[in-house]
Amino acid sequence: ATPGLPARFAACEALHAVLHQKQAMDTVLPRLPALQALPPADRAFAQRMLREALKRRGQTDALLDTWMERPLAEKHVRLRHALQLG
Repeated sequence: ATPGLPARFAACEALHAVLHQKQAMDTVLPRLPALQALPPADRAFAQRMLREALKRRGQTDALLDTWMERPLAEKHVRLRHALQLG
C-alpha cells in the first residue's frame, strides 16, 4: 500500500462531507469511519490536510479554475476535492 493513501482518502471523504453535505468539520471528524480507523499519526495528517484545504479553498479553486479548460461535471466533485487536497 502507498504510505499516506488511506489518510488522503479519509481527508477527501471529510472534505466532501463538509462542502457538499454541509456538515460542520467538528462534527465530521469524530464520526467519519475512514478517519477513525487510521493510526493516530495518519489521522492527524488527514485532519491537517482537511483544515488546510478548507483554509486555502479560495486560492485552490482560483488556480483550478484557471488551469482547467472547463469546469468538472458535478459527478466528478470528489476529483475536485482530491485536487483541492493536493
